[in-house]
Amino acid sequence: MIGNHHLFVPPEDQSTPVWRYMDLGKFVRMLQTRSLFFARADRLGDPFEGSSTAFMARDAEMLSRPENEELLTAAYDLPADYARKYLTTLSSARKMFRNDMYVSCWHLSKVESAAMWSLYGGSGAAIAVRATYSALAMALPSYVNLGKVNYLDWDSEAFNSANLFAAMLSKRASYRHESEVRALIWKQSPYPGLAFTNFGTDLPLILNDLIDRVYVSPAAPVWFEEIVTDLCRRYDLIAPVSQSDLSQQVVF
Repeated sequence: MIGNHHLFVPPEDQSTPVWRYMDLGKFVRMLQTRSLFFARADRLGDPFEGSSTAFMARDAEMLSRPENEELLTAAYDLPADYARKYLTTLSSARKMFRNDMYVSCWHLSKVESAAMWSLYGGSGAAIAVRATYSALAMALPSYVNLGKVNYLDWDSEAFNSANLFAAMLSKRASYRHESEVRALIWKQSPYPGLAFTNFGTDLPLILNDLIDRVYVSPAAPVWFEEIVTDLCRRYDLIAPVSQSDLSQQVVF
């Protein structure tokens, strides 16, 4: 069962499905290793992962000016020199924190997402595994935190800068279509069975306790579904396999 850090907020309905879209290679690796892959945060592909918002950066720069020492002291309840060092330390810590944070990203939605298939299944050789938020929460160990991502207007909004987890749970509003929930492992100390690399780590799980259905891309040919079904049978994954509902025949 997951940890319960207060910044990690679940959806109101924890029976809501969560989806993980991936290519065939990642699906096979998941089956072979019987694990979920957690990517190191700086490898997720978004250079803004874990950063402050543009609004926060402008605010920090303004407060750090010599003419604004009184405002700076009042904002942080510290002498101006200490407050400036605090802001610099926070900035450095957010950057370093990305190297110690490992992330598994899931799409929260009651239905499949055409946008997510476009991102991950353009070639047709793609798969989505479906679980529920509650099943994911139950499957993860207590040192993992799980919660919804907050989507912010980077130019006008801020998060709680004093908590490094807040940075990892905040993304630009242009990513809102991802409707993401994140499972996060903070590499504070060695965890049994986990090997951390510069790319990520594999978290062993009982996949049959997590995955309730496997979908193949709406762009996939019929034979691809047969291959995925055979892979699931070979690796004892009992979830049924079907082609995406988006591939249904059009009726006028």
